[in-house]
Amino acid sequence: MENNNAEGRSLLVGKGSVVEAKYIAPELPKFADNPCILALPSINTRGQAIDSMLRLPRYSRNPRKLPPQLRTHAVMDLLHFFQPLPIHLKLEGMVSRMLRDGYLARNPLDPTYRGSLKERLECFKSGKSLQDQFEPTASGFFIAGMSGVGKSTGVKRALSLYPQVVLHSRFQRRNFMAVQIVWLRLECPKDGSVTALCTDFFEAVDDLLGTKYSKRYGAKGRNTEELMLFMAIVAAEHNIGALIVDEVQDLSTAKSGGAAQVMNFFVKLINMIGIPVILVGTYKAIPIMCSEFRLARRGSGQGDVVWDRMSFDEDWHLFSEAMWDLQYLKKKCPLTTELSLTLHEVSYGVTDLAIRIYLASQIRAIETGLEEISEGLIRSAYRDDFRLVNRILDVLKSGNISPLHNLQDIFPPAIEPIHQVSNRDENGKGSENNTPAAEADTKSPSNKSAAKPQKKLPHIGKSTINGKDNIGLATSTTSKSPKKNRTPAVYEEDDLRGVVARGKSAEPPCSAYDALLQKGFIQSSMEYV
Repeated sequence: MENNNAEGRSLLVGKGSVVEAKYIAPELPKFADNPCILALPSINTRGQAIDSMLRLPRYSRNPRKLPPQLRTHAVMDLLHFFQPLPIHLKLEGMVSRMLRDGYLARNPLDPTYRGSLKERLECFKSGKSLQDQFEPTASGFFIAGMSGVGKSTGVKRALSLYPQVVLHSRFQRRNFMAVQIVWLRLECPKDGSVTALCTDFFEAVDDLLGTKYSKRYGAKGRNTEELMLFMAIVAAEHNIGALIVDEVQDLSTAKSGGAAQVMNFFVKLINMIGIPVILVGTYKAIPIMCSEFRLARRGSGQGDVVWDRMSFDEDWHLFSEAMWDLQYLKKKCPLTTELSLTLHEVSYGVTDLAIRIYLASQIRAIETGLEEISEGLIRSAYRDDFRLVNRILDVLKSGNISPLHNLQDIFPPAIEPIHQVSNRDENGKGSENNTPAAEADTKSPSNKSAAKPQKKLPHIGKSTINGKDNIGLATSTTSKSPKKNRTPAVYEEDDLRGVVARGKSAEPPCSAYDALLQKGFIQSSMEYV
């Protein structure tokens, strides 16, 4: 949002913007008479969300004519590129619903809400159950995924569609002086402690509003219970629409009981104060969320978001096509299926790595005088300039992930089944099977997901073959079984593996992408424009 402070309408503060309240007509009857909702921008259509979230760096009409030393600097603009994808549109919708629904039960002009706030804060402090009829409408959610896939960036882009602070002065011909914090984003403290989280919260609010909460409430000597209570008071006083806590996997480093204390605090914020909470972390955070059912349930207010790396599919085609237009070389290099597949292979479908490898490839092409991107150039840039990550990715691509067993943020942990599988015989009588569900699935000859003829990709994360999400459901196996003679697999007509296999064996052979495109499994990238 632009800085319009000269006109007295908005100014940039911290990471968001501060604006004076301008109320819109209620888009739904339930939004009426609620200044916190009516001060938000109108609900976006799909097209409006795409246009608002899209971020393209300034691209000169003639960047190829610049001297080489200037083009190596201009190519750094790729780091500011953001192409909205379906998962970002899903996230934008979830944030939109979360903010508005979270305010339904927290109308600052509702006498019932204001009258019960003191009681709810007392219950927050003592841990007693609420006696009034306050029913929070907060619906936060949990986002987990591999590092670099775009979780934090996606959240930031969705939040950027809203001002961070709204200043109220008058609503419906009556005075209404209030400072509304629409969203507040924090990073989980490295030590995973509630004390550090509360301190960071006070400092963030002070940075936004110019207050002195950190001095007033965060003084040394305060115990954890006092800090949590003061944080709840400030959050309620400023009508915080959503609290976003990133890097929650750091809770795993908390001292005994620390992670549970922080998570319980979030649950109390939701239940007693009614503030939605979004938790963002790597796969390492999944065991924390699954430690208690109530935590998992609260983390799935609108369904959780497991953000996997990108498969080589339509979404990847849309992403790579948009990024590929940002070229700074003398020779124009069109994007081919082979180049797109090479970039996907070396980046492992991790968007942040894909952008950086494409950037490094262009710099290498400029500095060497080649002025052209090829498959070999992409691979050499990946091999030479990303040595800190290519070993890890090469292990992942090999399928044997045992050397990476300590890197919990790369792949999801296996989730043990909560019940035993019951097999039934021909007579319909049930017999107990002590084989875990995940193990039984991998052993069952009728289970299609068990046989995945992936040459390089491991059986973790999202399947790139049948499109089914196997996150956290398959236990990894490192033991090697004796090789057996295998008969060629027979696939059904619409099985994607069969489509790819038949494409490769055709005359002339075609790539997996072209085979799927010909069969209509891949649609035009313009569908989302």
